[in-house]
Amino acid sequence: MLMGLGDWPTALAVYCSVAATVFGVIYGTICWNRSDEPAAAEPMSGARRRGGSRRRNRHHR
Repeated sequence: MLMGLGDWPTALAVYCSVAATVFGVIYGTICWNRSDEPAAAEPMSGARRRGGSRRRNRHHR
């Protein structure tokens, strides 16, 4: 079942490429909106505030 691709190594390369593409599309569709964080996560205690930190230079007086 070479389907006009010449010899079997060429056909195997094409079939593996198509199979990898199909696998990637199916896997991406299933895992698209899956997050790593739990749904009811508590806020982080050491999280940075917006606007960055306002640390002074050690030598600034």
